[in-house]
Formats: sequence, structure tokens, C-alpha cells
Amino acid sequence: MYGGTRPLEKSSGARLRPVYDGAMSVAWSRHPHLEEAVEQARVAFERARLLTISGPSGAGKSWLARRLHELGPDGAAPYLAQDAAGLPDHRFESQLFGHVKGAFTGAARPFAGFLGVVGEGALCIEGLEDLSGEAQAKMLRFLQARVYRQVGSGVESQFAGRLIFTCREPLRALLDRGLLREDFYFRVSGFELRLPPLAERPRDAEALCRALYSALRREMGSATPACSDEDLAGLARRGLPGNLHGVRNALQQAMLRGVSPLAIEPPPRPEPEGQLPETGSLRGDLHALERRLLVRGLRQHPHSRKELAARLGVSLRSLMYKLKDHGLS
Repeated sequence: MYGGTRPLEKSSGARLRPVYDGAMSVAWSRHPHLEEAVEQARVAFERARLLTISGPSGAGKSWLARRLHELGPDGAAPYLAQDAAGLPDHRFESQLFGHVKGAFTGAARPFAGFLGVVGEGALCIEGLEDLSGEAQAKMLRFLQARVYRQVGSGVESQFAGRLIFTCREPLRALLDRGLLREDFYFRVSGFELRLPPLAERPRDAEALCRALYSALRREMGSATPACSDEDLAGLARRGLPGNLHGVRNALQQAMLRGVSPLAIEPPPRPEPEGQLPETGSLRGDLHALERRLLVRGLRQHPHSRKELAARLGVSLRSLMYKLKDHGLS
């Protein structure tokens, strides 16, 4: 039931019951169709050890990814979330697979890599659309064989954990827009769970508001002014731009000011801008946008790099460097 105080628990059967508590521990949706989809995703995740969760920003992708891990057979093992925009090509292998001491300039000590850190746990790579073509190519063999080699080492290691990807658009849309390599798409599209925005999940809204509120109370201290049940129910009914991000922002501001969250004016909805990237940093956004423009240019001028360079207003040398940087050469 919504707003309860019971912890997440497993049922006596094969399925897990969706249980909510005040610590933001939602197993999954109260929406019947979405509940069934998440149940299927859970089974696929446990068996194939690979899952992709797509949905708009703030729909709860990262939250659900962590809960699926914690409810799984290795839920006590480490869980690590990493933004794809924070995996630049020149450090991708070192960060993901790790490196030995002296493998390259600056490698003063060995690093196990994110895969080594999680061990039998789970690694969640968030924002798959921001992973360059070169990085995708480097992951293909790993996704197929689940083995990797640290930079500077000749020894292969087996990955026994699980891997989760999140993305803001369906995988097929990313493929059609040139943001995913075709071979990489077929590796990660075995099972995709799509989360709709909160506006399409009204039965979840109040429980999510209450769970967010409880989490904020723990973070900010019990002396923080409280929100009433009526406030939380009203916030859920009103809805906010930004999904969970907007709800959290309104609750936090209300608690800091000692007012009702309904008194916090929601930010104006941005004008449609052709689905601009949202990597979390200006540098990451510009990098992702540049790649999209290059992909579009390659489609328009597939046979002549010289024509493409002229069309983009850059030198041929600069174009070739950019294509290589984005894994499009």
C-alpha cells in the first residue's frame, strides 16, 4: 500500500510484491501494465544479467535500476552508477576495465576499474546516448564474452556481475538517429524496459512524493519543517515539470522555507528544442550535440568528406579529427 512503513520483501512465490516504505523503497509501479513489464524485466535481468531502462528524465530509471539490483540474488553486492558522459574515449578502457601500475603516464597505482569494483554486483551506465561510437565498439567483445583485460595487463578477467544501461529515448530511436552503432544496438536490445513519465502513472504519484519526502527528511534532519499529508497529496495531483526531479525540487524548497510545497511555483516548461542532450554539463551537451550534427552530415554527404567539410564550414583535417573523436571515422 502507499505510504506504508514495511520494507521491501519477497513473496512466497516466484514474484516479488511491490511494497513501499518511507525510505523511498518502491519495488515498482502500481500501474498494472507497468508492474507486469517490470516483473518481466526483473526475470530477464537475473537470467541474462543485462537490462536497458529507457524513459524521460526524472521518470525513475536510476531508482528502479538500483531497486532491481537490491531485490536480486546478489543484492548485497556493490552497486555503482556511472554517467556515460563521464567516460571520455581516451580514458574509457582505464575507467571501465581498470589498469595496472605504470600502464600509462600518470598510472602511479593500479585501479580495478568499475567492473572490478562491483565484482558480483551491478554497474549502471546512465545516459547511453552519450556513449561515443568508439566506446561502444570497445564494449562489444565484453558484452558478448563477459571478459575484459585491464590496460597494461595480458590477463583476462571474467565479469560475474550484472550490467544496466539507462537512456532517455527508446533504443530504436537512438539507433535511427545514429547515436547507437547497429552492432551495439543488437547487443543491448535483448530486453528493454520503457518507463513512461509520471503524468501517465497517476497511481504512483502520491507514493513517490511520500517516499521522496521521507528521504529528504533524513537528509536534511528532523528539525526541518514538515509537510502535511494533504500537501503531499496535492503535490502529486498537481504534477510538476521534470518528473521526480521537479517533485524533489519543490519538496526541498518547501522544507527549507517552511511553507507548503504547493506554494512553490513550478518552473516554466522549456520551449521544445528538438530534444537537446541533457548530460548534466555544458561540455557534455556540446559534445553530444556535435556528434548528432556530424551524423546528420554523414547521411547528407555519405560519399565525400570534402563536401561534408565544406557544408559544415570546417577544414577537411578538422572534420577528420572530429569524426575520429566521435568514433565515426
